[in-house]
Amino acid sequence: MMRKYLFIGWAVWMVVILGIISSCSQDKGTSRLAWGKYYLWSAPDSSYRILNAIPFPDKLSVEEQACYALLMTQAMYRCGHKISSDSLINIAVQYYSSQGNADDKASALLYKGYILEDLGQDNEALYAYKQAEEAVKTVKDLRIHFLIYTALGNINGRYAHYEHSLSYYRKALDLNLSVPAWNAMGENIYLPLFIWLRELPGTMKRSSWFMISF
Repeated sequence: MMRKYLFIGWAVWMVVILGIISSCSQDKGTSRLAWGKYYLWSAPDSSYRILNAIPFPDKLSVEEQACYALLMTQAMYRCGHKISSDSLINIAVQYYSSQGNADDKASALLYKGYILEDLGQDNEALYAYKQAEEAVKTVKDLRIHFLIYTALGNINGRYAHYEHSLSYYRKALDLNLSVPAWNAMGENIYLPLFIWLRELPGTMKRSSWFMISF
């Protein structure tokens, strides 16, 4: 009888200890997500290291898994890591398509477009960018607007859809982003503008590419 009570007591304590360990692990994961988001724009390499230190991302809540998928994709992309599949960002896209805020939805669709374009799937990338453009209408962070417009400008320019390309570049420029916003997006931002011959004065009446550096 005594052994039975000892065994029950031991089992209860094990459940309690495992619960505490699990809770601590989740708290650490949540904290690292917050820090990963904090450093995403200013120090993406630090963001990547913090997020990569989360031991069991699949143990996070559904909402946290979506946040992890988006932040990790953004950090990897901004650090120049090769992303060979859209499987991770799809977790974020699926979640933010019906839940969360517009900023996260637009960002998830934007980065899905980046990945698909890098994989040579331009039609699918363009569709993702157009979805991001629709979502960005209610987004507060103007940096996301800028990145979506320039992504659409780039892909349209590559396929000689110059009027559409120029229109998107103008939208990006019209945002009039502040210097801190420019700095947050990278060391040097280059905006390629295809100028139609009717846009050029005098002897410059021919198509040209200009690189505007900020």
